[in-house]
Amino acid sequence: MNLLSVIAPGAIVFALAGIAVRIQYSLFRGFDFAVAFAVVLSAESFTSASGLFAGKPAVGVVACSGLGILVAILVVVGWNSAIHRLFSAHSKIGMALLVFSLGVSTAISGFVGLVRGPGLRQPIWSPNQTQILPSSIIGLPAIYAIVCGGAVVILVLLWASRRTGLALDLWAQNQDFAREIGIERSTLAPVTGVVTGLASGVVGCYFALAGGSTPEGGLSAFLYGAGAALLLPAPTLNATVLGGLILGTIYVIVQLIFNQSIADLILFAIVAYLLLRRGTSRTVQGAR
Repeated sequence: MNLLSVIAPGAIVFALAGIAVRIQYSLFRGFDFAVAFAVVLSAESFTSASGLFAGKPAVGVVACSGLGILVAILVVVGWNSAIHRLFSAHSKIGMALLVFSLGVSTAISGFVGLVRGPGLRQPIWSPNQTQILPSSIIGLPAIYAIVCGGAVVILVLLWASRRTGLALDLWAQNQDFAREIGIERSTLAPVTGVVTGLASGVVGCYFALAGGSTPEGGLSAFLYGAGAALLLPAPTLNATVLGGLILGTIYVIVQLIFNQSIADLILFAIVAYLLLRRGTSRTVQGAR
């Protein structure tokens, strides 16, 4: 049970990050960093608001999670709307959007670091401070990831089998045919922004709850999500969740056996290989 409590949160976080990245990839046929800075901002809003609920842990978790998730949803919905307008105006600016996304993400990370100051800001009411993924005992971060994160994964998988989810899947496979039957990116962008923001918001709040928020947390979550989204060849949310669970389990086990540096090295090597093999190298025109 103790080993499961260590592995399960990491696996679920990887699955959530994978969902967020896969949805953005399906919508725009390429990657951007909306997921990364949604995680940064949601984690930061969670940590900042936690001081208001220092004496009431349960209320604090619910209230701060709601605030962090709302921030993430607004960020991704707004970003999707802006990017859709750019795609409508210029259909061949994929690499420019990639550079722009990197710049925005770096600027937001720097702003967060400037406002926060040196060091990590920990939630005052958190009963235990743990590493970002594994922890030695069942605690509030693990319970949050298993209960809240697991519920979001199930809800997203149910959404994927409904009309909008199926429309997104068809859009990702054949945009010309999707347009012929009335599916447009403009109608998918707001809904997928909400789903992406929900998933990345839960990840960001978990990061803040488990170990405080850092600007690098968002980019780490983006890498987790890219690995989960591309680990299995099938371009579906079911495959992404399974890939996230597999990759997250491997990552945590390597951390437990060796250390986090080796786990990061292996993860980055896997993600780099997957990006070269199945990522934006095949769709540079639409890559962001």
